[in-house]
Amino acid sequence: MYRMRSLINKIFILLVLGTIVHLAFIIYFPTYMMWKFDRDIASTSVNKIIHSDKVDSNSRTVIRPSPDLLYSVCAYDATYSPVVITSKVLDSYWAMSFYASNSDNYAIINDLDIADDDVKVYLFGPNSKPTKITDGYAIFSPSNKGAMLIRRFLGNESNIDELYENQETLTCDSLDN
Repeated sequence: MYRMRSLINKIFILLVLGTIVHLAFIIYFPTYMMWKFDRDIASTSVNKIIHSDKVDSNSRTVIRPSPDLLYSVCAYDATYSPVVITSKVLDSYWAMSFYASNSDNYAIINDLDIADDDVKVYLFGPNSKPTKITDGYAIFSPSNKGAMLIRRFLGNESNIDELYENQETLTCDSLDN
């Protein structure tokens, strides 16, 4: 009887510890990954665009990249001023995704949402100064820092030059610049 009770206590303690470790991982790992992104990329390239070439087996700028897509990323800081993001919109698949500092994806705009050939996004952080806008989309970030990722469809790569030209139209700057 004592052995059985001891075994049940050990199993209970193991389950409680496993649950605590699991919850800690779920809560803190995304924040850690964005902190690492901030340390490695955003610390030197805040509100600047980083373009990637075609994805190959060694590509890891984007986590789990698709070889069918061409990527650009902007680590943003909207602490004091909104960030203005502009780009030409392609006729093929094109999507702009926004990630908070804890890696939550809080907004997506794609080619089906935009009727024009150009897009202009004003990205506001919780502490950004109020700004009147009349010529673009307003997106409100739950954190002052984060990342914006643009994906473009490569297809059979017959339009690769057009995609590289589209990368060059992308801007990501503080409104105060």
